[in-house]
Amino acid sequence: MENLNESNSLLLEVQEEDSPAVVSRIIKPKPDSGRDSPAREQENCRSPLSSIISSLNIDNTCGLLRLPVELLDLIFQDLDIKHAFYLGLQSRYLWAITRKHIEIYRASPCGAWAGSGIMCVGDYIKTADCPPNTLTKSEKEELQKGLDENEIYEDVSDDQGYKEYVASPTNLYDLAGARYQQVKEWHSSLADELIGGAANLGEWHRLPKSRRELIFEDLDRYKLSDFYPEDQPWILRNLTTQEYVRSEAIAVKPEYIHGPHIERLGFGHVVWSRICWSSDNSCSMVYTGNIHRGVWAGHRFDITTLDRHKRDSSKQTKWKDISQEIADEIAKIWSSEFGSDWRNLLSE
Repeated sequence: MENLNESNSLLLEVQEEDSPAVVSRIIKPKPDSGRDSPAREQENCRSPLSSIISSLNIDNTCGLLRLPVELLDLIFQDLDIKHAFYLGLQSRYLWAITRKHIEIYRASPCGAWAGSGIMCVGDYIKTADCPPNTLTKSEKEELQKGLDENEIYEDVSDDQGYKEYVASPTNLYDLAGARYQQVKEWHSSLADELIGGAANLGEWHRLPKSRRELIFEDLDRYKLSDFYPEDQPWILRNLTTQEYVRSEAIAVKPEYIHGPHIERLGFGHVVWSRICWSSDNSCSMVYTGNIHRGVWAGHRFDITTLDRHKRDSSKQTKWKDISQEIADEIAKIWSSEFGSDWRNLLSE
């Protein structure tokens, strides 16, 4: 969940998520390749998208083509991705600009949590129960002030005593439910949705087949793996404690490693096993460790290449490789649930 408040230093997850989703949110994508500005190509065009054009106070799309590319870029920035796509269909020149914004949109979910504090908060957490040294002064004040009347859950609002919840100290779980929003996920079906919407407007099939094929190739070419090279080792870094974990130390098999993404058991499982925070130890697990009091709850993370880590790290900064410690801890958790043969079970 993404914090909407001004400090934006703490992120809390209050819903069950899979491990790959966590990984994609804290991986730092490779630097932007920096594409050249699109070459200007004008063509006659007709469009039923009068609502889009009129909202821009432009008489017709051909007039739009006469604007400098810098102004067009600003216009596209102000459109949602569907309207940017529809507008881009009106000329090859506009499509070149649209393609740039689709690249940006595609990359936007990547690393959304990198560098921010994250934790998985249990719904039984008590009001004053917070991980040590994680909340800023403003965040502590926010918890103390509590929720507004319109933020109280409906089931509580129906109770005559709901007013006792208003402007009273609240807990991390309820605060996240009221004021945090879902982070945007990787949109794997974006091409189908955009083309389907354009087809419903009559904008898709009016294009020549050759144009449709080129546009589809542009839409279909973006894969999540494109942002993360798989030909070099990646590490999970705890930026708060200056510790890191190597991918090969936790992977069940070397062939399961695909850059930062690891099949079966990966960085996401490592993060989950250490960021949970609750006042109640019930978690439906055989494992008897204090997983509900995660030693990394509220810490800041990213996932980056080992090469970038070495290149960017200051000589004065001392990083600790805790890969073996994490591997041993993961083994205890999984073996308690599935027995000593847990690695083979994961491989099946």
